[in-house]
Amino acid sequence: LIAVLFPFMLVLSGVGSETALSLFGVAMGMTFPLLFLPSTLIGSLSFALIPELSTALVKNQTTLVEERIKTGLLFSVIISAMIIPLYIGLGSEICGFLFDNTLSGEFLIGASWIMIPLGLSNITSSILNAFNLEVKSFINNILGGVCLILCVVCLTGALQVYALILGFAVCMGLTTLLNIIMIKKHTKIKLGLIKPLVLSCAFVVPCALLSKWIYGLCIVVFPSFVALIIGAFVAVFSFILLCMCFKLCDF
Repeated sequence: LIAVLFPFMLVLSGVGSETALSLFGVAMGMTFPLLFLPSTLIGSLSFALIPELSTALVKNQTTLVEERIKTGLLFSVIISAMIIPLYIGLGSEICGFLFDNTLSGEFLIGASWIMIPLGLSNITSSILNAFNLEVKSFINNILGGVCLILCVVCLTGALQVYALILGFAVCMGLTTLLNIIMIKKHTKIKLGLIKPLVLSCAFVVPCALLSKWIYGLCIVVFPSFVALIIGAFVAVFSFILLCMCFKLCDF
């Protein structure tokens, strides 16, 4: 539906049909696949989490259930936030190297924050599935999808591609919020998400600036690919180091 609706709304706003299809292709074919990168790891954890949680629920192992839920949520936040400095600091360079398209890099920089609610939506849906709440999880996803469509319909004229990015952010954010409310209602446990979310977001800017600066130094001496690898390593390593220094998690 979005593949048809978004280009149509762009054309209605005055963008040529070829340009509209091109913008949609850049966003969905270049930018969004990179945003789903952390979901590969989070999805693997999700598949492993469902049977373990289900078994613990059957055995009434409340402590284990609470521990696994908190670990899963923390893992999702850390893995998602760890990639954000890389995309903010080097988004244009990454897309320029991969696709020879700097526009997708601009979209990637603006959309990188989506990875946190995207990862949390993934893991919370799996937790609800373990509680046999698949239908309610599905309804939450539908409600998020409705918000995505509304953003595309109402905001594309003003924001163009960023209406699609905002729509996905609202969609994932609402789905995650509804899932978390249901998890807390079902388990009565404190999820402890505020601290890791706040700290992770605080770490992003300095790590992004550092990776950008290191890349600028390296590109003078090394080929672009090597400079990107070094910049990426600095972005991820500095984020992990800050997490360890602030005792955000035990790696």
